[in-house]
Amino acid sequence: MATVVGNQDQEGQNAKRDETMHEGERGGVVNGNDNGTEKPSIKPSKTYKGVAMPAFFKEESAQKFQNMNVKPNDVFLVSLVKGGTTWVNKLLFTLLHGFDDDGNVVPGSQDLPNAQSQTYPSALFSSKEALEEAKKNMQEGSTDDMIMKFFGCYSVDDLLNQPEPRLFSTHLFGERFLPNSLFESDNGKVVIVVRNLKDVLVSLHHFRGVPKDDWLGNEHGPGSYARYIDLETPNAFGSTFKWLKEMDDVAKKLDPSGRVCVVYYEALKNNLPAQLDRIAEFVGLGILPLAKRQAVLKAIGFDAMKKNKNLTMLMRKGVIGDWKNYLSAEHWKEFDEIFDRECGGTSLAWPLYHFQYDRVRGLPPIRSADQPIDGDPRTWESFKRVTLVNGMVVPDALIQASKQGGPFIRPPSELKGTIVPCDHPEAVFSKFVAEPGRYHLFVSGVCPWATSVLFARNLLGLEDVISADIADAQSGSGWVFLDGVSCEPWKDREGSFYLHECYQVHDALITSRLTVPVLWDTKTRQIVSNDSWGLIETFSTAFKEFHKIKHKCPINNIKGLWPTALEKDMNTKHKEISHKLLNGVYRAGIPLIKNNLDAAQSAAKDVYGMLQVLDTELASKRFLFGPNITAIDLRLTANLLRFDVAYYDAFALRGGKGHILLGSSYPNLKGYLRDMYQYVKPGVFWATYYQYYRWNVGLPKEKPLPKLEPIIESAEAAPDHNRTAL
Repeated sequence: MATVVGNQDQEGQNAKRDETMHEGERGGVVNGNDNGTEKPSIKPSKTYKGVAMPAFFKEESAQKFQNMNVKPNDVFLVSLVKGGTTWVNKLLFTLLHGFDDDGNVVPGSQDLPNAQSQTYPSALFSSKEALEEAKKNMQEGSTDDMIMKFFGCYSVDDLLNQPEPRLFSTHLFGERFLPNSLFESDNGKVVIVVRNLKDVLVSLHHFRGVPKDDWLGNEHGPGSYARYIDLETPNAFGSTFKWLKEMDDVAKKLDPSGRVCVVYYEALKNNLPAQLDRIAEFVGLGILPLAKRQAVLKAIGFDAMKKNKNLTMLMRKGVIGDWKNYLSAEHWKEFDEIFDRECGGTSLAWPLYHFQYDRVRGLPPIRSADQPIDGDPRTWESFKRVTLVNGMVVPDALIQASKQGGPFIRPPSELKGTIVPCDHPEAVFSKFVAEPGRYHLFVSGVCPWATSVLFARNLLGLEDVISADIADAQSGSGWVFLDGVSCEPWKDREGSFYLHECYQVHDALITSRLTVPVLWDTKTRQIVSNDSWGLIETFSTAFKEFHKIKHKCPINNIKGLWPTALEKDMNTKHKEISHKLLNGVYRAGIPLIKNNLDAAQSAAKDVYGMLQVLDTELASKRFLFGPNITAIDLRLTANLLRFDVAYYDAFALRGGKGHILLGSSYPNLKGYLRDMYQYVKPGVFWATYYQYYRWNVGLPKEKPLPKLEPIIESAEAAPDHNRTAL
């Protein structure tokens, strides 16, 4: 359980100062009697524009801040209370003013506003004259005395006259509080700092040690939890739910001009160097000189910052997920309901779901090695699919239910690195070189694109050259490997592994879909590629030296799956069947979720037409390009094996001639599939195909899933010798 930073003596010394300065920040003042006959209420000591404000708030200064003229390179740090303000303020100040390119402290910088701690405009005197007058009449221990001791002896004028680029740090939020000219011009940049609201609540609760009214309230008041979830909360700067919504509007308004950068506390904790580089680029500093970068990182380290006694009151070593140590499941369920209702539609809230859930939603059973063929995935817990945006796990809108969505358009693969053979003239200069034991393949049994790559690895005899792990299924955190994985740097870690971790190690700021397959380089700790067609080519060409093709497998006279002479024709054919069949089944099925029946029916016609074309073609040849298996056969086989089990019912593709392995609707496709199955069988995981029924509406839940036994029996039947002689 996390503890308050600082020793007991320090906490005691801070108590009186904090009580004066931050009255209202965690509940304001107590009203009513204290004898238990009447439960007291808690009201903020100050309000402004309908929002509770702390005791140090000065309305005239807030108005002056809002009416200021924003300059082009001004930087505004707008943060949640207890969201990481002190940390990011220090980061921004040291970037902008603290160190030169050689990592040396800039002379005089420590005397500037924001040097020792954040300097809120609304806490300062509105002018230098007002500040000087206050100094003359200052009383020890007064609010103004504490303001000057904590923020420094500055006025709003001092902030406005600070060296450029000017830095302004505030908890004030939305267009109703931030400078008007920020929205009326293209001047100024805004850094928004957001944190999991449950951890914010815990941090607020422990801000001055455990409060008298504790979590749930007593004779002293309603308690930290009740105050926090109340949309009319007396906590300083108001409801964090409202803060998030209004700052989401700000982000949307400034994003087209590139003047907003959203920073998540959790991302700072997980990879501070990457976030530092991102923020430095945003404020216009580009790539930092190494010496300056190292100096800034050292200065914003927790150990360095806690040496500043003025900061110990504000700093509590924030543990991600600390909220799990407090309150009950019922309380957090209520919290989630409020969060969904108030913030669920805001983009700023999307990454917070990953940290605010008590567990990952939609976890599947462990995929058994012997592949049991019973069970119904429609009974598994539902979940929201996720993707990565700037390295943060967020809900994925590509496949989701809607009143009337558009057609399904599959985005291209984002990562397409190449591997060169080890004897290539440029191998010494190449980032990725074919080496045994260096690369690891992440796949899933349900995904046909990933399965086709696994087929290629197995057929080429690369099992001992390229290792592999197979996901159990999708979950609310993406593809999950419940028993962990077998490659570096995760192989010795206990517990589940989520594929998003691989993407985040590759690039802490990556924006990408979380797809399989992924070819991982354990040497550079980078993703080589998540492009399935390209990976089959890579296995066939770059790893040719390591091929151990079984003598009974008809693969281009032991030359691989990617014959140079057929490359152009294969790519042309692949493009045709990809659109009409391989992706066509998804263009037909996914619009059912989106309630777009026209798009579904149009795509279904492509599927039926392509099946008939292929059935006719395969009447006169054993494989798509004659007597030998090529890469495109693996793609087609991975798709066709799923048709009777999944696509036919899950995607409601019942309008063609019928099944493929069952019955005799497509005799040549059936024979072709039986022929191919004997070569790809080790990479087929029949039971995983049921997972299509987790998220599609093609088969009513009251109807049973198709039985696997007759489909498998048909696939395993001996190939037709007349066909294999072609």
